[in-house]
Amino acid sequence: MNIPSSATNILNAIRDWDGFRLEQAISDTSNVFGLAQFLSSLALLVVVFNVSDFRYRYRLYVSRFDLSKVAIYIASMIAAALLLTEMWFENKWRLPHFLNHYGNIKILLGATFLGLVIYIVSVCFLRPVQFRRANAVRFFNATTRFIHQGNKDRLQAIAEDLGGTMEALFCLASKANTSSGSPKPPIEVAYAHSLLLTLADRRFCKLIVERDPAFAVQCFVLAAKYPEAPFAQFSRNVGEEFILNTDSAFYQEESGFSSGYFGYSKPVTSAVFGSYELIERCAVTALSPLDLDFSILDALDPTQMGGFKRAGLAFFASYLANGVSEIHSYAFARLLHSYQSCSNGIYKINALPAGAWKSPEYARFSDVADFLREAIDLLDKSEIKARSLRPSKQLYRDVYDELAHAILELIWHASAVKVASFECWEVQHNIAWNVLFSFQDSYTKSVLRFKVRRLIYDEITKNFGNFRGARFLGFCLHVLGLRVSDRRQSFYRKDYALRVCVINWTKKNYERLFYDHPKVAQACLLGTVTYDPEKNQLEKTFSNDTRKEVARDVLVLDKGGHTTHVPIATQGSSAAPMNIRQALVQWLSGREK
Repeated sequence: MNIPSSATNILNAIRDWDGFRLEQAISDTSNVFGLAQFLSSLALLVVVFNVSDFRYRYRLYVSRFDLSKVAIYIASMIAAALLLTEMWFENKWRLPHFLNHYGNIKILLGATFLGLVIYIVSVCFLRPVQFRRANAVRFFNATTRFIHQGNKDRLQAIAEDLGGTMEALFCLASKANTSSGSPKPPIEVAYAHSLLLTLADRRFCKLIVERDPAFAVQCFVLAAKYPEAPFAQFSRNVGEEFILNTDSAFYQEESGFSSGYFGYSKPVTSAVFGSYELIERCAVTALSPLDLDFSILDALDPTQMGGFKRAGLAFFASYLANGVSEIHSYAFARLLHSYQSCSNGIYKINALPAGAWKSPEYARFSDVADFLREAIDLLDKSEIKARSLRPSKQLYRDVYDELAHAILELIWHASAVKVASFECWEVQHNIAWNVLFSFQDSYTKSVLRFKVRRLIYDEITKNFGNFRGARFLGFCLHVLGLRVSDRRQSFYRKDYALRVCVINWTKKNYERLFYDHPKVAQACLLGTVTYDPEKNQLEKTFSNDTRKEVARDVLVLDKGGHTTHVPIATQGSSAAPMNIRQALVQWLSGREK
Protein backbone atom coordinates (compact mmCIF):
# COMPACT_ATOMS: atom_id res chain seq x y z
CA MET A 1 0.00 0.00 0.00
CA ASN A 2 1.45 3.32 -1.06
CA ILE A 3 1.30 6.13 1.50
CA PRO A 4 1.35 9.71 0.23
CA SER A 5 4.54 11.56 0.89
CA SER A 6 2.77 14.22 2.94
CA ALA A 7 1.34 11.61 5.30
CA THR A 8 4.74 9.95 5.53
CA ASN A 9 6.30 13.22 6.55
CA ILE A 10 3.68 13.66 9.30
CA LEU A 11 4.25 10.17 10.68
CA ASN A 12 8.01 10.67 10.65
CA ALA A 13 7.60 13.97 12.46
CA ILE A 14 5.45 12.35 15.18
CA ARG A 15 7.92 9.45 15.52
CA ASP A 16 10.90 11.72 15.75
CA TRP A 17 9.08 14.20 18.10
CA ASP A 18 11.15 14.86 21.15
CA GLY A 19 8.06 14.83 23.38
CA PHE A 20 7.90 11.03 23.43
CA ARG A 21 11.44 10.75 24.60
CA LEU A 22 11.55 9.07 28.02
CA GLU A 23 13.45 10.88 30.70
CA GLN A 24 13.74 11.09 34.44
CA ALA A 25 10.91 12.96 36.18
CA ILE A 26 12.04 16.34 37.42
CA SER A 27 10.32 17.47 40.60
CA ASP A 28 9.98 21.11 41.52
CA THR A 29 8.89 23.12 44.53
CA SER A 30 5.61 24.31 42.96
CA ASN A 31 2.75 24.61 45.46
CA VAL A 32 -0.04 24.84 42.88
CA PHE A 33 -3.11 22.74 43.80
CA GLY A 34 -1.52 20.07 45.83
CA LEU A 35 -3.27 17.17 47.49
CA ALA A 36 -3.68 19.12 50.73
CA GLN A 37 -5.37 22.04 48.96
CA PHE A 38 -7.64 19.66 47.08
CA LEU A 39 -8.78 17.82 50.19
CA SER A 40 -9.42 21.03 52.13
CA SER A 41 -11.37 22.55 49.20
CA LEU A 42 -13.40 19.38 48.79
CA ALA A 43 -14.22 19.23 52.51
CA LEU A 44 -15.24 22.89 52.52
CA LEU A 45 -17.43 22.36 49.47
CA VAL A 46 -19.20 19.39 51.10
CA VAL A 47 -19.83 21.36 54.28
CA VAL A 48 -21.19 24.35 52.36
CA PHE A 49 -23.67 22.25 50.42
CA ASN A 50 -24.79 20.33 53.50
CA VAL A 51 -25.63 23.51 55.40
CA SER A 52 -26.98 25.42 52.39
CA ASP A 53 -30.67 25.97 51.67
CA PHE A 54 -32.67 22.95 50.58
CA ARG A 55 -33.65 24.63 47.31
CA TYR A 56 -30.04 24.32 46.03
CA ARG A 57 -29.88 20.64 46.80
CA TYR A 58 -33.33 20.21 45.21
CA ARG A 59 -31.97 21.72 41.99
CA LEU A 60 -29.24 19.11 41.99
CA TYR A 61 -31.82 16.35 42.50
CA VAL A 62 -33.90 17.43 39.47
CA SER A 63 -30.99 18.08 37.10
CA ARG A 64 -30.40 16.01 33.99
CA PHE A 65 -27.58 13.97 35.55
CA ASP A 66 -26.99 12.72 39.04
CA LEU A 67 -24.43 15.39 39.83
CA SER A 68 -23.66 13.94 43.24
CA LYS A 69 -22.38 10.72 41.69
CA VAL A 70 -20.63 12.57 38.87
CA ALA A 71 -18.91 14.83 41.40
CA ILE A 72 -17.76 11.84 43.46
CA TYR A 73 -16.32 10.10 40.40
CA ILE A 74 -14.51 13.20 39.16
CA ALA A 75 -13.19 14.09 42.63
CA SER A 76 -11.93 10.52 43.08
CA MET A 77 -10.15 10.65 39.74
CA ILE A 78 -8.55 14.01 40.61
CA ALA A 79 -7.44 12.71 43.99
CA ALA A 80 -5.97 9.57 42.43
CA ALA A 81 -4.21 11.62 39.76
CA LEU A 82 -2.71 13.92 42.39
CA LEU A 83 -1.45 10.97 44.43
CA LEU A 84 0.03 9.33 41.36
CA THR A 85 1.69 12.59 40.28
CA GLU A 86 3.22 13.13 43.71
CA MET A 87 4.52 9.57 43.87
CA TRP A 88 5.87 9.63 40.30
CA PHE A 89 7.78 12.87 40.62
CA GLU A 90 9.04 12.18 44.13
CA ASN A 91 10.55 8.89 42.97
CA LYS A 92 11.83 10.46 39.74
CA TRP A 93 10.47 7.67 37.58
CA ARG A 94 10.88 7.92 33.87
CA LEU A 95 8.06 9.43 31.78
CA PRO A 96 7.64 11.05 28.35
CA HIS A 97 9.17 14.47 27.95
CA PHE A 98 5.83 16.18 27.26
CA LEU A 99 4.50 15.06 30.68
CA ASN A 100 7.59 16.07 32.56
CA HIS A 101 6.00 19.30 33.86
CA TYR A 102 5.00 18.89 37.49
CA GLY A 103 3.32 22.28 37.83
CA ASN A 104 1.36 22.01 34.57
CA ILE A 105 -0.13 18.65 35.52
CA LYS A 106 -1.38 20.03 38.84
CA ILE A 107 -2.73 23.13 37.10
CA LEU A 108 -4.67 20.87 34.71
CA LEU A 109 -6.11 18.86 37.61
CA GLY A 110 -6.96 22.06 39.47
CA ALA A 111 -8.72 23.45 36.40
CA THR A 112 -10.77 20.24 36.13
CA PHE A 113 -11.82 20.52 39.78
CA LEU A 114 -12.60 24.22 39.37
CA GLY A 115 -14.72 23.49 36.30
CA LEU A 116 -16.68 20.89 38.29
CA VAL A 117 -17.28 23.37 41.12
CA ILE A 118 -18.37 26.14 38.74
CA TYR A 119 -20.81 23.81 36.96
CA ILE A 120 -22.38 22.66 40.24
CA VAL A 121 -22.63 26.25 41.50
CA SER A 122 -24.26 27.36 38.24
CA VAL A 123 -26.83 24.56 38.50
CA CYS A 124 -27.60 25.41 42.13
CA PHE A 125 -27.56 29.20 42.05
CA LEU A 126 -27.89 30.44 38.48
CA ARG A 127 -29.95 28.06 36.40
CA PRO A 128 -33.73 27.98 37.01
CA VAL A 129 -35.39 24.62 37.41
CA GLN A 130 -36.72 23.34 34.08
CA PHE A 131 -38.78 20.27 33.29
CA ARG A 132 -37.53 18.60 30.12
CA ARG A 133 -37.55 15.19 28.53
CA ALA A 134 -33.95 14.63 29.63
CA ASN A 135 -34.72 15.08 33.34
CA ALA A 136 -38.40 14.05 33.42
CA VAL A 137 -37.84 10.86 35.45
CA ARG A 138 -35.46 12.44 37.98
CA PHE A 139 -37.67 15.53 38.25
CA PHE A 140 -40.79 13.48 38.99
CA ASN A 141 -39.11 11.10 41.44
CA ALA A 142 -37.41 13.83 43.47
CA THR A 143 -40.43 16.15 43.58
CA THR A 144 -42.95 13.48 44.54
CA ARG A 145 -40.62 12.13 47.23
CA PHE A 146 -40.23 15.48 48.96
CA ILE A 147 -43.92 16.39 48.60
CA HIS A 148 -44.86 13.06 50.13
CA GLN A 149 -42.58 13.78 53.10
CA GLY A 150 -44.56 16.94 53.82
CA ASN A 151 -41.78 19.07 55.34
CA LYS A 152 -43.10 22.65 55.23
CA ASP A 153 -39.77 24.38 54.57
CA ARG A 154 -38.96 21.98 51.76
CA LEU A 155 -42.44 22.31 50.26
CA GLN A 156 -42.04 26.08 50.22
CA ALA A 157 -38.68 25.79 48.43
CA ILE A 158 -40.20 23.43 45.87
CA ALA A 159 -43.14 25.76 45.24
CA GLU A 160 -40.83 28.74 44.71
CA ASP A 161 -38.59 26.77 42.32
CA LEU A 162 -41.44 25.20 40.36
CA GLY A 163 -42.81 28.61 39.40
CA GLY A 164 -40.39 28.96 36.51
CA THR A 165 -41.34 25.67 34.88
CA MET A 166 -45.07 25.44 35.58
CA GLU A 167 -46.05 26.57 32.10
CA ALA A 168 -43.93 23.79 30.59
CA LEU A 169 -45.62 21.31 32.94
CA PHE A 170 -49.13 22.48 32.02
CA CYS A 171 -48.30 22.52 28.32
CA LEU A 172 -46.96 18.96 28.37
CA ALA A 173 -49.65 17.61 30.71
CA SER A 174 -52.40 18.98 28.47
CA LYS A 175 -51.15 16.72 25.66
CA ALA A 176 -51.71 13.51 27.63
CA ASN A 177 -54.70 11.55 26.42
CA THR A 178 -55.62 9.18 29.24
CA SER A 179 -58.62 7.65 27.46
CA SER A 180 -58.58 3.92 26.81
CA GLY A 181 -57.17 2.85 23.48
CA SER A 182 -55.06 5.99 23.04
CA PRO A 183 -51.39 5.56 22.12
CA LYS A 184 -48.85 5.72 24.91
CA PRO A 185 -47.83 9.36 25.43
CA PRO A 186 -44.16 10.45 25.42
CA ILE A 187 -42.35 10.00 28.68
CA GLU A 188 -42.18 13.73 29.46
CA VAL A 189 -45.91 14.10 28.81
CA ALA A 190 -46.80 11.18 31.09
CA TYR A 191 -44.60 12.42 33.92
CA ALA A 192 -45.86 16.02 33.59
CA HIS A 193 -49.45 14.73 33.87
CA SER A 194 -48.60 12.70 36.97
CA LEU A 195 -46.64 15.57 38.51
CA LEU A 196 -49.63 17.94 38.28
CA LEU A 197 -51.71 15.34 40.08
CA THR A 198 -48.99 15.13 42.74
CA LEU A 199 -49.24 18.86 43.38
CA ALA A 200 -52.81 18.31 44.62
CA ASP A 201 -51.38 16.94 47.89
CA ARG A 202 -53.33 18.63 50.68
CA ARG A 203 -50.24 19.57 52.68
CA PHE A 204 -48.66 21.17 49.61
CA CYS A 205 -51.86 23.09 48.82
CA LYS A 206 -52.12 24.28 52.41
CA LEU A 207 -48.50 25.42 52.32
CA ILE A 208 -48.79 27.47 49.13
CA VAL A 209 -51.97 29.14 50.40
CA GLU A 210 -50.19 30.06 53.60
CA ARG A 211 -46.76 31.06 52.23
CA ASP A 212 -46.82 31.36 48.43
CA PRO A 213 -50.24 32.45 47.12
CA ALA A 214 -48.63 33.79 43.93
CA PHE A 215 -47.85 30.20 42.94
CA ALA A 216 -51.51 29.26 43.33
CA VAL A 217 -52.61 32.25 41.24
CA GLN A 218 -50.08 31.28 38.55
CA CYS A 219 -51.45 27.72 38.44
CA PHE A 220 -55.04 28.91 38.04
CA VAL A 221 -54.05 31.27 35.22
CA LEU A 222 -52.21 28.45 33.43
CA ALA A 223 -55.12 26.06 33.98
CA ALA A 224 -57.38 28.50 32.14
CA LYS A 225 -54.82 28.64 29.32
CA TYR A 226 -54.39 24.84 29.10
CA PRO A 227 -57.86 23.37 29.74
CA GLU A 228 -56.81 19.76 29.09
CA ALA A 229 -54.35 19.67 31.98
CA PRO A 230 -55.47 17.75 35.11
CA PHE A 231 -56.35 20.46 37.60
CA ALA A 232 -59.62 19.68 39.40
CA GLN A 233 -58.12 18.12 42.54
CA PHE A 234 -55.53 20.88 42.94
CA SER A 235 -58.14 23.59 42.42
CA ARG A 236 -60.48 22.10 44.99
CA ASN A 237 -57.83 21.74 47.71
CA VAL A 238 -56.40 25.21 47.11
CA GLY A 239 -59.85 26.82 47.03
CA GLU A 240 -60.83 25.12 50.27
CA GLU A 241 -57.62 26.21 52.00
CA PHE A 242 -58.07 29.82 50.87
CA ILE A 243 -61.51 29.84 52.53
CA LEU A 244 -60.47 28.02 55.70
CA ASN A 245 -57.27 29.99 56.31
CA THR A 246 -58.49 33.36 57.54
CA ASP A 247 -54.91 34.71 57.41
CA SER A 248 -54.54 33.89 53.72
CA ALA A 249 -54.21 36.47 50.96
CA PHE A 250 -57.85 35.89 50.02
CA TYR A 251 -59.03 37.60 53.21
CA GLN A 252 -56.87 40.64 52.48
CA GLU A 253 -58.94 41.35 49.36
CA GLU A 254 -62.27 42.03 51.03
CA SER A 255 -62.20 45.75 50.27
CA GLY A 256 -59.85 48.31 48.84
CA PHE A 257 -60.70 50.68 51.68
CA SER A 258 -59.05 48.40 54.23
CA SER A 259 -56.50 46.52 52.10
CA GLY A 260 -55.39 49.02 49.51
CA TYR A 261 -54.09 47.70 46.20
CA PHE A 262 -54.93 44.03 46.76
CA GLY A 263 -58.40 44.98 47.92
CA TYR A 264 -59.01 46.66 44.56
CA SER A 265 -57.22 44.26 42.19
CA LYS A 266 -58.31 41.04 44.01
CA PRO A 267 -55.79 38.70 42.33
CA VAL A 268 -56.72 35.61 44.34
CA THR A 269 -60.48 36.23 44.17
CA SER A 270 -60.49 36.73 40.40
CA ALA A 271 -58.06 33.89 39.56
CA VAL A 272 -59.31 31.23 41.98
CA PHE A 273 -63.03 31.99 42.30
CA GLY A 274 -63.81 34.43 39.48
CA SER A 275 -63.54 32.27 36.36
CA TYR A 276 -66.77 30.54 35.37
CA GLU A 277 -65.19 28.47 32.57
CA LEU A 278 -62.44 27.07 34.79
CA ILE A 279 -64.66 26.35 37.80
CA GLU A 280 -67.39 24.78 35.68
CA ARG A 281 -64.83 22.59 33.90
CA CYS A 282 -63.42 21.43 37.24
CA ALA A 283 -66.93 20.77 38.57
CA VAL A 284 -67.84 18.66 35.54
CA THR A 285 -64.55 16.74 35.73
CA ALA A 286 -64.44 16.15 39.47
CA LEU A 287 -64.35 18.97 42.03
CA SER A 288 -64.13 22.75 41.87
CA PRO A 289 -62.59 25.38 44.20
CA LEU A 290 -66.08 25.98 45.65
CA ASP A 291 -66.68 22.34 46.59
CA LEU A 292 -65.89 22.40 50.29
CA ASP A 293 -65.90 19.11 52.13
CA PHE A 294 -69.30 18.48 53.74
CA SER A 295 -67.64 17.66 57.05
CA ILE A 296 -66.60 21.30 57.48
CA LEU A 297 -69.60 23.12 56.03
CA ASP A 298 -71.49 23.10 59.31
CA ALA A 299 -68.36 24.10 61.24
CA LEU A 300 -67.40 27.31 59.44
CA ASP A 301 -66.93 30.25 61.77
CA PRO A 302 -68.41 33.68 60.86
CA THR A 303 -65.20 34.89 59.19
CA GLN A 304 -64.84 31.76 57.09
CA MET A 305 -68.51 31.88 56.16
CA GLY A 306 -68.10 35.46 55.02
CA GLY A 307 -65.19 34.39 52.83
CA PHE A 308 -67.21 31.51 51.37
CA LYS A 309 -69.98 33.98 50.55
CA ARG A 310 -67.57 36.33 48.76
CA ALA A 311 -66.11 33.42 46.78
CA GLY A 312 -69.57 32.30 45.69
CA LEU A 313 -70.54 35.82 44.62
CA ALA A 314 -67.35 36.17 42.55
CA PHE A 315 -68.20 32.96 40.71
CA PHE A 316 -71.85 33.93 40.25
CA ALA A 317 -70.88 37.31 38.77
CA SER A 318 -68.64 35.52 36.25
CA TYR A 319 -71.43 33.02 35.54
CA LEU A 320 -73.84 35.82 34.65
CA ALA A 321 -71.21 37.74 32.67
CA ASN A 322 -70.66 34.73 30.39
CA GLY A 323 -74.29 34.82 29.26
CA VAL A 324 -74.90 31.13 29.94
CA SER A 325 -77.57 31.49 32.61
CA GLU A 326 -80.01 29.30 30.64
CA ILE A 327 -77.48 26.46 30.64
CA HIS A 328 -77.40 24.24 33.70
CA SER A 329 -74.29 24.88 35.78
CA TYR A 330 -73.03 21.96 37.86
CA ALA A 331 -70.78 24.29 39.85
CA PHE A 332 -73.62 26.70 40.69
CA ALA A 333 -76.01 23.90 41.63
CA ARG A 334 -73.44 22.35 43.95
CA LEU A 335 -72.60 25.77 45.39
CA LEU A 336 -76.24 26.31 46.35
CA HIS A 337 -76.37 22.83 47.84
CA SER A 338 -73.29 23.67 49.95
CA TYR A 339 -74.98 26.83 51.20
CA GLN A 340 -78.02 24.76 52.14
CA SER A 341 -75.74 22.54 54.22
CA CYS A 342 -74.36 25.64 55.92
CA SER A 343 -77.82 26.87 56.90
CA ASN A 344 -79.35 23.60 58.07
CA GLY A 345 -77.99 23.97 61.61
CA ILE A 346 -80.18 26.95 62.46
CA TYR A 347 -82.53 24.64 64.38
CA LYS A 348 -79.93 24.48 67.17
CA ILE A 349 -80.89 27.94 68.42
CA ASN A 350 -84.10 26.34 69.80
CA ALA A 351 -81.97 24.98 72.64
CA LEU A 352 -79.77 28.04 73.08
CA PRO A 353 -80.34 30.65 75.79
CA ALA A 354 -80.97 34.31 75.03
CA GLY A 355 -78.50 35.88 72.64
CA ALA A 356 -78.70 33.18 69.99
CA TRP A 357 -77.73 35.76 67.35
CA LYS A 358 -74.14 35.40 68.56
CA SER A 359 -74.02 31.70 67.68
CA PRO A 360 -72.12 30.41 64.59
CA GLU A 361 -75.32 28.75 63.35
CA TYR A 362 -77.04 32.12 63.23
CA ALA A 363 -74.04 33.68 61.44
CA ARG A 364 -73.95 30.94 58.79
CA PHE A 365 -77.69 31.21 58.19
CA SER A 366 -77.49 34.99 57.91
CA ASP A 367 -74.59 34.81 55.43
CA VAL A 368 -76.47 32.35 53.23
CA ALA A 369 -79.41 34.76 53.16
CA ASP A 370 -77.02 37.61 52.33
CA PHE A 371 -75.57 35.57 49.45
CA LEU A 372 -79.03 34.97 47.99
CA ARG A 373 -79.94 38.63 48.40
CA GLU A 374 -76.77 39.84 46.68
CA ALA A 375 -77.06 37.17 44.00
CA ILE A 376 -80.55 38.46 43.20
CA ASP A 377 -79.15 41.98 42.87
CA LEU A 378 -76.44 40.73 40.47
CA LEU A 379 -79.05 38.86 38.44
CA ASP A 380 -81.19 41.98 38.29
CA LYS A 381 -78.26 44.08 37.01
CA SER A 382 -77.47 41.49 34.32
CA GLU A 383 -80.96 42.02 32.81
CA ILE A 384 -81.27 38.29 32.08
CA LYS A 385 -84.87 37.19 31.61
CA ALA A 386 -86.47 34.09 33.04
CA ARG A 387 -87.20 31.16 30.79
CA SER A 388 -90.70 30.89 32.22
CA LEU A 389 -92.71 32.47 34.99
CA ARG A 390 -93.89 29.23 36.54
CA PRO A 391 -91.46 27.00 38.42
CA SER A 392 -89.75 24.64 36.00
CA LYS A 393 -90.20 20.90 36.39
CA GLN A 394 -87.18 20.09 34.23
CA LEU A 395 -84.21 18.28 35.70
CA TYR A 396 -81.79 21.02 34.66
CA ARG A 397 -83.13 24.39 35.78
CA ASP A 398 -82.14 27.90 34.75
CA VAL A 399 -80.69 30.44 37.16
CA TYR A 400 -84.12 31.76 38.22
CA ASP A 401 -85.39 28.33 39.19
CA GLU A 402 -82.13 27.48 40.96
CA LEU A 403 -82.39 30.61 43.09
CA ALA A 404 -86.10 30.04 43.74
CA HIS A 405 -85.45 26.52 45.04
CA ALA A 406 -82.50 27.80 47.11
CA ILE A 407 -84.79 30.37 48.76
CA LEU A 408 -87.37 27.64 49.33
CA GLU A 409 -84.75 25.52 51.13
CA LEU A 410 -83.68 28.53 53.21
CA ILE A 411 -87.30 28.95 54.32
CA TRP A 412 -87.48 25.22 55.05
CA HIS A 413 -84.47 25.48 57.37
CA ALA A 414 -85.88 28.62 58.99
CA SER A 415 -89.12 26.80 59.75
CA ALA A 416 -87.16 24.50 62.09
CA VAL A 417 -86.93 27.38 64.59
CA LYS A 418 -89.96 27.07 66.86
CA VAL A 419 -89.14 29.00 70.02
CA ALA A 420 -91.78 31.51 71.08
CA SER A 421 -89.33 34.39 71.19
CA PHE A 422 -87.97 37.19 69.05
CA GLU A 423 -85.26 34.86 67.65
CA CYS A 424 -87.94 32.92 65.77
CA TRP A 425 -89.31 36.11 64.19
CA GLU A 426 -85.80 37.35 63.45
CA VAL A 427 -84.78 34.17 61.61
CA GLN A 428 -88.01 33.57 59.75
CA HIS A 429 -89.17 37.07 58.85
CA ASN A 430 -86.24 39.46 59.12
CA ILE A 431 -83.71 37.13 57.47
CA ALA A 432 -85.34 34.36 55.40
CA TRP A 433 -88.49 36.14 54.24
CA ASN A 434 -86.69 39.43 53.71
CA VAL A 435 -84.49 37.89 51.00
CA LEU A 436 -87.32 38.48 48.52
CA PHE A 437 -90.27 40.14 50.21
CA SER A 438 -88.79 43.52 51.03
CA PHE A 439 -89.71 47.05 49.99
CA GLN A 440 -87.48 46.94 46.90
CA ASP A 441 -89.01 45.81 43.64
CA SER A 442 -87.69 44.79 40.22
CA TYR A 443 -88.35 42.37 37.38
CA THR A 444 -86.04 39.76 38.89
CA LYS A 445 -87.64 39.93 42.32
CA SER A 446 -91.14 39.84 40.86
CA VAL A 447 -90.38 36.65 38.95
CA LEU A 448 -88.69 35.03 41.92
CA ARG A 449 -91.54 36.01 44.24
CA PHE A 450 -94.04 34.36 41.96
CA LYS A 451 -91.96 31.20 41.75
CA VAL A 452 -91.32 31.03 45.49
CA ARG A 453 -94.98 31.67 46.36
CA ARG A 454 -96.02 28.88 44.02
CA LEU A 455 -93.39 26.49 45.38
CA ILE A 456 -94.43 27.14 48.99
CA TYR A 457 -98.11 26.63 48.26
CA ASP A 458 -97.37 23.42 46.36
CA GLU A 459 -95.37 22.14 49.32
CA ILE A 460 -98.31 22.83 51.65
CA THR A 461 -101.01 21.28 49.49
CA LYS A 462 -99.07 18.31 48.10
CA ASN A 463 -97.66 17.30 51.46
CA PHE A 464 -100.91 17.21 53.44
CA GLY A 465 -100.35 15.16 56.57
CA ASN A 466 -96.61 15.39 56.06
CA PHE A 467 -94.13 17.17 58.32
CA ARG A 468 -92.54 19.00 55.38
CA GLY A 469 -95.83 20.57 54.38
CA ALA A 470 -96.59 21.29 58.06
CA ARG A 471 -93.40 23.28 58.50
CA PHE A 472 -94.06 25.39 55.43
CA LEU A 473 -97.62 26.02 56.63
CA GLY A 474 -96.38 26.97 60.09
CA PHE A 475 -93.82 29.34 58.59
CA CYS A 476 -96.50 31.11 56.55
CA LEU A 477 -98.90 31.38 59.47
CA HIS A 478 -96.19 32.82 61.67
CA VAL A 479 -94.67 35.22 59.14
CA LEU A 480 -97.74 36.26 57.11
CA GLY A 481 -100.13 36.31 60.05
CA LEU A 482 -103.73 35.15 60.43
CA ARG A 483 -105.43 38.13 58.79
CA VAL A 484 -105.90 38.75 55.08
CA SER A 485 -105.35 42.53 55.42
CA ASP A 486 -105.91 45.07 52.67
CA ARG A 487 -104.40 44.31 49.29
CA ARG A 488 -104.14 47.99 48.44
CA GLN A 489 -101.57 48.52 51.16
CA SER A 490 -98.11 48.35 49.56
CA PHE A 491 -96.63 46.66 52.62
CA TYR A 492 -98.84 43.61 52.12
CA ARG A 493 -99.12 43.62 48.35
CA LYS A 494 -96.12 41.41 47.55
CA ASP A 495 -97.25 38.46 49.67
CA TYR A 496 -101.01 39.07 49.52
CA ALA A 497 -101.74 36.21 47.11
CA LEU A 498 -99.89 33.66 49.22
CA ARG A 499 -101.46 34.97 52.44
CA VAL A 500 -104.99 34.58 51.07
CA CYS A 501 -104.33 31.08 49.73
CA VAL A 502 -102.68 29.89 52.93
CA ILE A 503 -105.39 31.30 55.22
CA ASN A 504 -108.19 29.85 53.11
CA TRP A 505 -106.50 26.47 52.93
CA THR A 506 -105.89 26.50 56.70
CA LYS A 507 -109.51 27.39 57.49
CA LYS A 508 -110.72 24.45 55.44
CA ASN A 509 -108.17 21.79 56.37
CA TYR A 510 -106.54 22.44 59.72
CA GLU A 511 -109.27 20.84 61.87
CA ARG A 512 -109.12 17.66 59.79
CA LEU A 513 -105.34 17.75 60.05
CA PHE A 514 -105.65 18.19 63.81
CA TYR A 515 -107.73 15.02 64.26
CA ASP A 516 -106.18 12.87 61.53
CA HIS A 517 -102.53 13.81 62.05
CA PRO A 518 -102.17 15.40 65.49
CA LYS A 519 -98.36 15.44 65.49
CA VAL A 520 -98.29 17.03 62.07
CA ALA A 521 -100.83 19.62 63.21
CA GLN A 522 -98.64 20.36 66.21
CA ALA A 523 -95.67 20.92 63.87
CA CYS A 524 -97.65 23.71 62.18
CA LEU A 525 -97.53 25.83 65.32
CA LEU A 526 -94.39 27.97 65.26
CA GLY A 527 -93.41 30.93 67.37
CA THR A 528 -96.40 32.41 69.19
CA VAL A 529 -99.08 30.69 67.07
CA THR A 530 -101.30 28.31 69.07
CA TYR A 531 -104.47 26.31 68.48
CA ASP A 532 -107.56 26.29 70.71
CA PRO A 533 -109.48 23.06 69.95
CA GLU A 534 -112.49 24.13 72.04
CA LYS A 535 -113.04 27.29 70.01
CA ASN A 536 -111.61 25.72 66.87
CA GLN A 537 -109.41 28.70 66.14
CA LEU A 538 -105.75 29.64 65.71
CA GLU A 539 -104.31 32.45 67.79
CA LYS A 540 -101.16 34.50 67.29
CA THR A 541 -99.87 36.48 70.26
CA PHE A 542 -97.86 39.67 69.80
CA SER A 543 -95.27 40.61 72.37
CA ASN A 544 -95.51 44.24 73.49
CA ASP A 545 -94.39 45.33 76.93
CA THR A 546 -95.95 48.79 76.58
CA ARG A 547 -99.56 47.59 76.57
CA LYS A 548 -101.64 46.35 79.45
CA GLU A 549 -103.22 43.59 77.42
CA VAL A 550 -101.42 41.37 74.94
CA ALA A 551 -102.59 41.84 71.35
CA ARG A 552 -103.77 38.76 69.46
CA ASP A 553 -104.83 37.76 65.97
CA VAL A 554 -107.45 35.05 65.66
CA LEU A 555 -108.32 32.81 62.73
CA VAL A 556 -111.61 30.94 63.16
CA LEU A 557 -111.48 27.64 61.32
CA ASP A 558 -114.23 25.95 59.34
CA LYS A 559 -115.99 22.95 60.80
CA GLY A 560 -114.68 19.79 59.20
CA GLY A 561 -117.57 17.48 60.12
CA HIS A 562 -116.15 16.47 63.50
CA THR A 563 -118.76 16.33 66.24
CA THR A 564 -116.36 15.87 69.12
CA HIS A 565 -113.20 17.72 69.89
CA VAL A 566 -110.63 15.51 71.54
CA PRO A 567 -108.19 17.71 73.45
CA ILE A 568 -104.46 17.35 72.84
CA ALA A 569 -101.45 19.14 74.21
CA THR A 570 -100.98 22.23 72.08
CA GLN A 571 -98.35 24.90 72.36
CA GLY A 572 -99.29 27.12 75.28
CA SER A 573 -102.01 24.70 76.45
CA SER A 574 -102.08 22.43 79.50
CA ALA A 575 -104.63 19.97 78.05
CA ALA A 576 -103.91 16.24 78.45
CA PRO A 577 -102.71 14.23 75.46
CA MET A 578 -105.51 12.74 73.38
CA ASN A 579 -106.16 9.04 72.89
CA ILE A 580 -105.53 8.55 69.16
CA ARG A 581 -107.62 5.39 68.92
CA GLN A 582 -110.64 6.94 70.64
CA ALA A 583 -110.40 10.04 68.50
CA LEU A 584 -110.32 7.93 65.35
CA VAL A 585 -113.40 5.92 66.44
CA GLN A 586 -115.32 9.08 67.30
CA TRP A 587 -114.36 10.71 64.03
CA LEU A 588 -115.51 7.68 62.01
CA SER A 589 -118.83 7.51 63.92
CA GLY A 590 -119.34 11.20 63.28
CA ARG A 591 -118.83 10.70 59.54
CA GLU A 592 -121.34 7.78 59.47
CA LYS A 593 -123.99 9.97 61.09
